[in-house]
Amino acid sequence: MSLLTATVNHICHKAFPYLIISFLLWVTLGLTRWEPYAIMGLIIFMDKYNYKIGYFSCMMEQTLNQNTIKNEKKSEMEE
Repeated sequence: MSLLTATVNHICHKAFPYLIISFLLWVTLGLTRWEPYAIMGLIIFMDKYNYKIGYFSCMMEQTLNQNTIKNEKKSEMEE
């Protein structure tokens, strides 16, 4: 995969869901109502929160795996 293709894929996966959801919200509900803005705010919050939770989960799994390996090596050395 070339760098250009990877860049275009990343931009499409990151930006297009926001653009499509905001377009559909504002077409159906209009620009003068408050609901589309609240929904978009919640979607942005959800996206950022899920990223942080996923990152935290990966870090915890890595730490647990490293501790497990250390404990197994320690128990093997004691035997």
